Amino acid sequence: LEQDALGSNDWNPARLALLRTTASREIQSRIDALIKSRPATERSTIVARYQKSLQLTGNVDEGRKVFRKNCASCHRVEEYGEPIGPNLVAVSSRGAESLLVNVFDPNREVNPAFVTYSVLTDAGRTFSGMITNQSATTVTLVRADGHKQSLLRQNIEEMRSTGASLMPEGLEREINVEQMADLIAYLDDTSKLHAGAATNGWQAGVAKTNITPKQPMWMSGYASRNKPATGKLTDLWAKALALQDDQGDRFVLITLDL
Repeated sequence: LEQDALGSNDWNPARLALLRTTASREIQSRIDALIKSRPATERSTIVARYQKSLQLTGNVDEGRKVFRKNCASCHRVEEYGEPIGPNLVAVSSRGAESLLVNVFDPNREVNPAFVTYSVLTDAGRTFSGMITNQSATTVTLVRADGHKQSLLRQNIEEMRSTGASLMPEGLEREINVEQMADLIAYLDDTSKLHAGAATNGWQAGVAKTNITPKQPMWMSGYASRNKPATGKLTDLWAKALALQDDQGDRFVLITLDL
């Protein structure tokens, strides 16, 4: 890194910051110099470049492929993937621009629940990951690849937060602008089925669409009429309620104003 053998997009300051927590003072100083040498606006520039994806019409099916290839190792959607990181459907409900920041600048806004910790044991070994469980005797960490490591508190010499997200930077090397538009479309489409809040593992979603005919039509049950209906008192709707229990079983109720 100091010899510029790697481009600025090929290394992650957050991972260097993680290394810094257990490094010697000399190495810490060298890491600080490397991090300062990286333009502070680099991530913002990448986010700005992907604003183009917000103007494109994405393909839901292609977006599903993008998710399963690049996101499923830490996120779960449609019962596919690992539920390590935050719910991307919920994140996307805050808006596509917010999703861009979370994907391409993951350390700008880090939820404390998903911060990476560095743990040094009395044997001199270093472990890192997000804390998924802890008790009076143990601490369990999970890495971005899903690997879990449980450590006895009595063997922990030092444990500290890195302030960095478990999610790595650099997804712009895997997801282009068009694919990002597809991913946004997929998550947006999925969020419509999970619009309700989950309670005790249950989830609910609602949807509706206007099915009022756009042209005059004959109505059944009005035999005395000699011409099609020409007006309306209210719109006609098709409505759906989707429920999912804590076991993943689903039920869908559909009603039609007919």
